[in-house]
Order: sequence, then structure tokens, then C-alpha cells
Amino acid sequence: MKSRQMLLVFAGLLVSLTACTHSMLPEGGSMPAAAAGFHDPASSGPTRLVVQLSHSNHISAMAVSSDGRMLITAGWDRTVRMWNAHTGQEIRRFSGHGEVVRATVLSPDGGQLLTGSVDNSARLWDTRSGEQLLHLQGHTGAVTAAAWPAGRNWLVTGSEDMTVRLWDRSNGHELRRLTGFDGEITALAVSADSRHLLIGSGTSAELWDPASGHLVRRFEGHQGGVSDVAISPDGQFVLTGSVDRTARLWDLSTGSEVQRYTGHTQALTSVAFTHDARLVVTAANDASVRLWDRRQGTSYGSPLQHEGAVTAVATSPVGPVLFTGAGQSAYAWERAPLPQGARRILSFEGYSDWVSAVAFSPDGKRLLIGTWDDTARLWDTDSGTQLPPLRGHAGDVRGVAFSPDGHLIATAARDGTARIWDSNGGTELHRLTGHDASGAKGVRPVVFSADGRFLLSGGDDGTARLWDAQADFTERLSFGPHPDRVSAVAFSPDGRQALTASASEIWLWNTRTGQQTRRFSGHTRLVNAAAFSPDGRRVLSAAWDNSARLWDVSTGDELLRLEGHSEGVHSAVFSPDGRYIVTGSEDKTVRLWDAASGAQLRQFSGHSGAVIQVTVSPDGRFLLSASADQTARLWDVASGEELCKLISFQDGSWAVVDSAGRFDASNAGDVAGLHWVVGLETIGLKQLKQRYYDPGLLAKKLGHKREPLRRVEAFRQAELFPAVIVQPMDPHNPRLQLTLVNRGGGLGRVTVLINGKEVLADARDAGVDPGAGRADLAPLPLAGHPYLLPGRKNTIEVRAYNAEGYLSSRGVTIDFEAPGDALAERPTLWAIVAGVSDYAGEQIDLRYAAKDAEDMARSLKVAAARLFGADRLRLQLLTTSSDAAPTRENIEEAFVAARQARSTDLLLVYLAGHGVNHGGQDGDFYYLTSAAAGDDLGDPAVRAGAAISSAELTEWIKKIPALKQVLILDTCASGRVVDKLSSKRDIASSQIRSLDRMKDRTGLYVLAGAAADAVSYEASRYGQGLLTYSLLFGMRGAALREEQFVDVSQWFNHAADQVPELATGIGGIQRPVIAMPTGGASFDIGQVLADDRQRIPLATVRPLLFQSSFQDEGRVQDHLRLTMRVNEALREVSSVRGPGARFVYVHAAVFPDAYELAGRYRIDGRTVKVNVRLFRNGVQKTAFDVTGDTAKLDRLVADILTRVERALAAAPV
Repeated sequence: MKSRQMLLVFAGLLVSLTACTHSMLPEGGSMPAAAAGFHDPASSGPTRLVVQLSHSNHISAMAVSSDGRMLITAGWDRTVRMWNAHTGQEIRRFSGHGEVVRATVLSPDGGQLLTGSVDNSARLWDTRSGEQLLHLQGHTGAVTAAAWPAGRNWLVTGSEDMTVRLWDRSNGHELRRLTGFDGEITALAVSADSRHLLIGSGTSAELWDPASGHLVRRFEGHQGGVSDVAISPDGQFVLTGSVDRTARLWDLSTGSEVQRYTGHTQALTSVAFTHDARLVVTAANDASVRLWDRRQGTSYGSPLQHEGAVTAVATSPVGPVLFTGAGQSAYAWERAPLPQGARRILSFEGYSDWVSAVAFSPDGKRLLIGTWDDTARLWDTDSGTQLPPLRGHAGDVRGVAFSPDGHLIATAARDGTARIWDSNGGTELHRLTGHDASGAKGVRPVVFSADGRFLLSGGDDGTARLWDAQADFTERLSFGPHPDRVSAVAFSPDGRQALTASASEIWLWNTRTGQQTRRFSGHTRLVNAAAFSPDGRRVLSAAWDNSARLWDVSTGDELLRLEGHSEGVHSAVFSPDGRYIVTGSEDKTVRLWDAASGAQLRQFSGHSGAVIQVTVSPDGRFLLSASADQTARLWDVASGEELCKLISFQDGSWAVVDSAGRFDASNAGDVAGLHWVVGLETIGLKQLKQRYYDPGLLAKKLGHKREPLRRVEAFRQAELFPAVIVQPMDPHNPRLQLTLVNRGGGLGRVTVLINGKEVLADARDAGVDPGAGRADLAPLPLAGHPYLLPGRKNTIEVRAYNAEGYLSSRGVTIDFEAPGDALAERPTLWAIVAGVSDYAGEQIDLRYAAKDAEDMARSLKVAAARLFGADRLRLQLLTTSSDAAPTRENIEEAFVAARQARSTDLLLVYLAGHGVNHGGQDGDFYYLTSAAAGDDLGDPAVRAGAAISSAELTEWIKKIPALKQVLILDTCASGRVVDKLSSKRDIASSQIRSLDRMKDRTGLYVLAGAAADAVSYEASRYGQGLLTYSLLFGMRGAALREEQFVDVSQWFNHAADQVPELATGIGGIQRPVIAMPTGGASFDIGQVLADDRQRIPLATVRPLLFQSSFQDEGRVQDHLRLTMRVNEALREVSSVRGPGARFVYVHAAVFPDAYELAGRYRIDGRTVKVNVRLFRNGVQKTAFDVTGDTAKLDRLVADILTRVERALAAAPV
């Protein structure tokens, strides 16, 4: 029955591929077919980037388009928002009203929007362009209601002035005025045939004939004011809601009360009929929405609870979906079977907030950003990624600063505190609570003195406070009181003086005595910023009077006035060399000025909101701006070019986007709250990643990553992907039949996935013309497909691309219950584990890869046997130290054997060794097998015989039915020799893109180590690759869910967090890459009990030794070549003995926290005496003498190593 019901949903249904279809239907109902009346709200056209933002105040009104695709919300923040009703994405904002917007209604075709406001006006908007078409003026009170009659050329508005007015839609002229009401107009509704106008006023509702302007009948009986009205879709019934806590149903033709709905405990605010009029929906100030059986008057399901008063409700005209507005957010609910009644499926809200403060670290390698969502965020410019947020404040973060050495971070917030954080680990170290936090007073600016000894903070309490960093940030002085909040603070370069800004003045203070020494007066409005010039001789200020000013410190005289901004100036700073001034303003611009002449040199435009703060990089090359448009932006000072936008989201995700459309983002662009809009179509970042995903974009823009930017055509115009018709399915022989409809971008490839696993890379056949207007695709039989879970709900997803192949649809998901009974048999874990240490070419041999694979295999045997049973593990181990070599043929054979897996089984693939990127920016990642003699893959025959591409791995994995899949790549690039491991080496962006493609096509959970070279890969005191060590360490207990289960997501995240900590100082190792399928639930791949943990092999931590250095003390050179001999012996002992060696040798000239061997020797005849010294971090730890024969240098070297091993055995790791 359930399967048949599901099939009804898709019968003749045409859906845009930006939306997901939903399966739940009202009892006895069906989803109307949309194919015949399909209206495409978008076509190919220009693009807009939207950073989604919640209303900043309560939602006051809502409306839904007639096709159910768009939702309109209006708020007390004076704005109106248009959303994609299927995805929750913001499409457009309409701004222009001067007061709260109380009314919204869409035209029947969705092309125009009518709004009414407390500013006594109504406005007509074009929904595609956002342009205001008409400004309807004439009401003398707030416009509280609006209606749009179908098929008519007039509009209706109602007002607190107790009139209803009809307006000519073509020119905005008033056509008719209805008067004589008992009170203010609170609500309007028009019947479907436009013959009746229902008006809520006072304690009654009235039905009017709009054509004649005559009253038809009144609906009376409420004991309080009528708050909302509605007419049923069939025109038979009237629904009213009242502050008397009841809703009432009336017969439209007679005016008699038919039904009464009681149960709310506070005043009703909004009422609606569902699309089929079977249910009535009511919303109230009691924070609930209730569904009622229209005929019976009884509750349908449980009340839909909200966190505050529900101010608006609307229903979709075409399906069982309703929308509610409460507080600053709107929500979508889908009707559900009783007793639930409805369930929430979507929210319409922002996922980021204003960016209020920015700072560069002293070395320029990190960016610090404060936001109004109570957090501060660090960005690492070497990797180009955002680090975990600094959370703890309970109010907007409005000030951020680095200490001069970069080790500490200070933040200030509206919660009345300043906080000190460890910049490396993000740990909160101190909380400064001296400011008066009563009455919602906060702390705004914070700054460190140049020597790092003091911190200065400014508060809304009218004081600035001086804190001693050398005494756990004890408060030393308080500067004030000031006449208003302290909006800016600054130290002089020598730290002896401090600036504070309050009201329209800047104050100068002696930091030793706390005495005020001077005031700088001249601004006419609030001063927002104050700073010293680098030489300490001038003071810079900026204010709401639209100006920035320069003052002489010694005299207090005004030297220069910088004018040009059209609105208040929020921020002003000097460049590090003092030659330039940078300002940011409410007028949305950043400007560069000559500090000597005051001439404006450049304007940086692009922000769509006020620029709240600006800062300059330590080298003076870049600007960073913070804005109310929810972005921070990087600018090139010399060219004025906007380099990129930085967007941080409340869930910790992030994105970087440049003006060409390139992006880097967490989870490869699968982020909520940032998208492109084409017409009324929303396009998520992940839909563009085929062309525009550029990992490490921020690092490339700043020149910290040598890899070039992706060569792309700027994303200015979008050629849209096709829409899809899903044909009806025969329940006895289910087949997926698709029809493509060209929307301007052509008919590109169509991929089909079952339960996240690609079954068709392209559902088109060779006969499909990409330029055709429509194409019917060959059906895909579903019965008995190996990827389907019998007796369970399966998800089929269809993704379509435009003809050029760079833009994909969001994906249509179809729920399908496969016939048969759910399998009760325990799942099997299929594991393919390979490690290559001994390659055909000796120059690329590795020490740990084979052993790491063996350790992983042993661990999986322990964990999988405990969870699934020993008989449910199918493990194939292939290493160069075993009889089963990791050749391409053997690895492929292991994948073929795994095709016996069932859909309920699990697959884990672990590959250790060398990985190589080949093919340029859109190339592939290759795993080198044991047959590889080097890393040159230019010869196709070499690639085919000695390497496995990520594309091939994808195809092999796709043929294995197991739906729960894990891929671990502990690989490194080969070939490069480095002298200094702390120097940065980049990880290729193409590798990250290749892994992401694998994840998208297979549903894999992917964890990939990021080692730029073999030296970095093996520079580990653990005698293992760092990724494998972290994974095994996690299995020993550090990453176990409930102290026993190996949960894939938790396991991977632990390893990704631990590797950078273990790799401190190794520039060639970066945070491992994690790619997880969208919406995929994590799962367990093993269980480790307390008694099992010692069976997980984990290498012993050993000291590191890097390259030694010896010389003849007389000749000051190494004519015996003792350095080369000792280094070779160190390398051989470390490699041959492996875990048995007492140390790990690192082939590098410098390595942090490692031991260094150095010495001088004297020769007397054949006798050589060597004075050997052992250093760590430049400090000598021990010294000893070794004597030998110049004819037996190998023996001498062996004796040196013996003494070294003894010394290390007694030394700390």
C-alpha cells in the first residue's frame, strides 16, 4: 500500500530540479499533476550572489505564490523577503518602506508583489528584478491588509484609517473607497472568482461586492476584535480568527456560523484553509499553530509548537504544506499521518550574521573576524580554511585583536565581557568582567599595547579599562567617566598614552597615571574610530558626521579633514608605514586616502551593506573589511580589486567566493545560507563545483599557495540545467522514466543515484540532441536492482546538467519502497587494505606504508569481529612485505571479489603509499602500485600498468552493492627533497577535487591524508604515517562513540583534528581532507571494548634525529665525509630496524623539536678522535668522544651510532 501511495506522488508530476519532492499525502488525497500547467519561474540569465539573512525583527505577514514555489515574509525590520518555498533559500529582499511592513500578497502569476506598511503606503514590486513599480499613497493610517483579485486590473488595501481602497494596477490611481466600518481594517481576502471581498474590522467580518462597492452581508458573533479572515478555495465558506481566542467558520451565502474552533489560550493572529479545504489552520500568541477538521471542529493532530507567538500562517495552494512565522523565522510544515498531524520540514532563516570586527595576525597568516552571532572566527591563510570558531560570548562580538606576538586573541562583546583566547588551540584563558554589564551594556573595542603587556577595552558603561597581561589580565586603571559609550580605544606606539572616543570627542590619557591630558574636539556627531599614526605624532578619527579627521597630538589642532563619504564613517586606520589612511562607511564603500595631503586615492566598492570596520595587512598589500552584508572582504591595495569574500556560518561551516565565481567551502560547497540566484531560481555552490570549486582559494589569492587559480569564465550569466518530468511508474514493473525540458541551457548529462550511489553516469542515449527543447530518456528498470534495500525506503536521486556540463541541478529525490522483506541477516564488512613500501623504483621507496596497512588490518580484525562477528569480515591485505603484493591486478581482483557484497553490507578501502596528481586543473588523483618505478605518469602505459586513478576507483566501488562505504587514503606525493621541513609545501587542489568527485558519485565517506612529500610523510616520531597513527589512536579509545563503537564520522574527525597537532612544524603536512555524503547518516564499522584496546597496534613514540654535521677542526671541512657516512647509517638503521630502532631519522637540515648530531674530529696518523655533541632546539643535551681508525670508518660510524642510541634511550622524547 505504501509503495502504491508513493507512486501516486509522481504520476504526471513535473518538478524543477531545484526542489525535493515529498511523499506524505493527506488521507484520501493526492498531489495534483503539474505537467499541464508548468510555469518555469527562471530561465538562463544574469546571476546574483545571495548571503542569506534572517529578519532582524518579528515576522508580521506572509504570502505563498499560487504555484507553491515562493514564500513571501515581511517583518518589523521594514523589509520583505522572497524565498524558495521548496529549499528555504532567500531569493530577494525588497527594501523601501520606512516602517513595519504589515501586509503582503502576490499576483496570481507570482510576477508582482503588493506590500502595505505602517508608513501609510502600499508598494507594488516586480519580483524578478526587485524594482518598485508603484507607490500607492493616500491612506492616512497604517496599511494593514492587502488583496489581489485574480483576473482584475485593480488592487485592494485596508488601513487603520478605517477605509478599504481599490487601486488601478496600471497607474496607481485610486478607483474606489469603501468606508463605514466599525474599526480599523485588520484583514482582507478575495474569493477565487474575485466577486467577493471579505473585510475584517472591529469584532466582525463583512462581505462586499467590489464591483458595485456595496455591502453584501456581515459575519457577527466574536467577543473580541477580528484579527484575520479567509475564504475557502471553493468560495463556500468564510473563516475568521479573533482575539477572543476562537476561530469561526461561516456559510458565505447565508452568513450563518457553521463551526467554532476553540482551544487556543491566547489571541489568534492568523487563519487559513488548506489547499483542499479539508482542514482549517489557526495561529495564536500562545506559541502554537493548530490544525482542525473543518467539518467536525476537532483538532487534527497535535499543536505545532513554536518558541514564541506565531504571527502569521499561510498554506500552499497546490499541496499539503503550510508555513508559519514566529519571531524572526518562518517554517514549512508537511501534513503527516495522525496522531502527529504535521511535521516541520524546512526553515526560512539566515545562517550567518553581520561581520563587525576584523584583524590580521602580526605575521599576516591568519585573519580574525568577529560576528553578531556571538562568535569570533580564525582563518588560516596558508591552507585557506576557517578554523574552529571561538565560542563562549553571549552577545555580538564587536571587537577583536591579536597580541603582538600572535599567541593571544582578545575579543569584546555585547555580553559585557572581554575574553582572552589561546590563538593556537582556541581555548578561553581569561574572562575580563570589570565593565558594568547591567542594562544590556557591552564591551566594544579592544587593543593590545605594542609590547603586549597591556590590553585596553572600551565599554558601553562610559569607561575604558586597562588590563595587565603579565598579571593574568588584572585591571590596573579605569579611564572615565565619558559622556557616552566608549566607541574606540588605541595605544600610542610607545604605550605611554591612550586614546578613547566617546560622543563627539576623542580623549588623550596618560596610561601610567590615568589622567586625561587632552581632548580633540570638532566632530559634530558620534566618533566611531580613533587611532595613532605609526610615529605617534598624529591622531586619526572617524565619525557619523561623514568625515575622518587628522589631529596633531602635541597641540590638539585639526590638521586634515577627509571628506567624500556620503554617510557616517565607521572605521579609520593607518597603513603600517603611515603613508595611507583607510576608511569604511555606512555608504557601503572603503576608501584609501593620502595621509599627507588628505586626497582620496581609491574607492573600493562591492559591499551591499555598511562597512563596519577595516584593517590593513602587516605588509600593507591587502585590506580586510567587515560589513553588515554578512561578509568580510579582502582587497588588493594596489589595484583596488576585490580578491574574495569570506562568509562564516553559524554551524561552523564557511565559504570563500571571488568575483569570477570560484569558491572554496567546507564540505566542498555543501553549505546552507549562500547561493546564486538567476531570475527566481536558486543555485547552491555545490551545483557549480564541476567548474568553479577551487580548493585553497584564499591561500592562492594571498599568494600563500603556489598553485594557480582555476582558469574559468566568470559566472556572470547562467545557462540553466533542464527541468524533469517524472513519468508514472507501474507498481508491478517499476521503471524510472524521465523527460527533460530545456530551460535555456540545453540538455546535458543526467546522473541517477540509488541510495547515494551512482547507477547511471548519463541517462541520455547517443540520440539525445543537447539543443533540443525536450527529450524522453530510456527507462531505468528498478525491480531487483542490487543497490535497493528490500522492504525499506530507498532514495533515488536524479541530477541534471546544462549542456556545457558545469551547472548541475540540486537534485530530485524520489522515495521508493522496494518489494520484499528487509534482510535480517547480519551485515558483512568487506575490507580491502593495501600498503606499498617497496616500489619497483628504489628512489620512491617508503618505510611505513606496508606496516601501516598491516596494523590497520589487524585493528579491523579486532574491531569488526567484535561488532559483526569473525565470520562477517572479508579482509584482503595486500602489502609489499607479504606474499600478496599490491599490484594493480591484485587490487582490482580484490574489488571484483567484493562485488558479492549485499546492499546492507559495508565496504572499507585503505590505501597507503604514494599518490600523484596528473592531468592539470581537472586531472585525476592516482595511487601508485608496487609496479611503479617513479612518479612520472606522462606515459599512458605507465598509468595503465602501475597506477590506479580516482576515476577507476570510483567505477570499481560503484560495482560493489554495499551502501555503507569508507575510503581512507594515507598517501603522499613522491620525489621532492626538502631541506627545511617547516617550510610550506602545497597540497594540490586537483587532489581534493578528485576525492570530492568520488564522494559525489559513490556516497563514500572519504578521509585523505595531505602530505606534500615523502619526507613529511615519514617525519614522525611514531614510526608510522601520522594519519594512520591518529586513526589507530582513536580506535584505542580517543575517538570511540560511547567508549566502544568506531563511528566513521567521529573517527575521521578525530584523526583530522589530531594530525595537525602531531605535525606541528612540518610544513608539508596539512589537515586531512574529509568528504562526507550530503545528508548521509554516520555508521559504525567496529567495536572495541576495554579488553580489546591493547590489541590495537600502536607504535611507540620515539625521538627524532635530523641530518648530522661533522668537520675536521683543523681544516674546517669534512674531508673524511663523516657527515654523509653518519647520515646514511642513521637512515639505514631507522629504515631497516623500523619499529625496533630507538629513533626516527628525518632527512632534513632543520626540524623542530628534533635532536641534531654535530661534531668535530682530529686526526693523528691513522687515529681519528671525534667529539660528538647532541643538541635539541639549539641546546646541547650531552657530549662524548669516540676514537677510531681512518682505515675503518664504518666501524667508527657504528660506534658513534651506538653511543647516540644510548644517549637517546635516557633522553626525553
